[in-house]
Amino acid sequence: MERISATMLFICMLFGCAFAASFPFNQAAEANASSGVSRCQQPPQSGLCLAYFPRFYFNATTGKCQNFVYGGCQGNQNNFFTEEECMKACGGDSEETPKKELESPTDNAVVEDSAAVSEAQTEEDVCSLPKEPGLCYALFTKYYFNGEKCETFTNKVRKVDAEDFIEDFKKREAVHRISISYSQQKL
Repeated sequence: MERISATMLFICMLFGCAFAASFPFNQAAEANASSGVSRCQQPPQSGLCLAYFPRFYFNATTGKCQNFVYGGCQGNQNNFFTEEECMKACGGDSEETPKKELESPTDNAVVEDSAAVSEAQTEEDVCSLPKEPGLCYALFTKYYFNGEKCETFTNKVRKVDAEDFIEDFKKREAVHRISISYSQQKL
């Protein structure tokens, strides 16, 4: 067990954990599952890796789902992509807006729209945002609208908070919607 943890830590340090969640080394989740602790009673665990993935966990004390940052590997089962998924698994009613499925502009994979773009930010504002690469450590693909179509670039992230990623997701989803609309107008 110590050897796998050391291996994961080395991989995380070497590659920034951008891919570490795909490895089958989730010992903390297995330990919690085998100890009889229910998924929704487990505390939030960021794991050993150093990536920043905004996630939700169920807080059994408050009975609500709350944000936390997942590092990309290990952790436990109380780890959800959306607040709606968290509330569905652990109880209570979510006041979140209904989910819509969207196609990713790069690989046609289905993703969930976790939040709509704020009303204060118009389509024009979102599309005129410049591409803004960050600083080193973890690599993330970001999207921007170049005036005609969506393009990708690599964002090198060092230290940001989960809100930056949530905002980036909102912008990316809005740019994707606008890009589809723009493409349909050209037809």
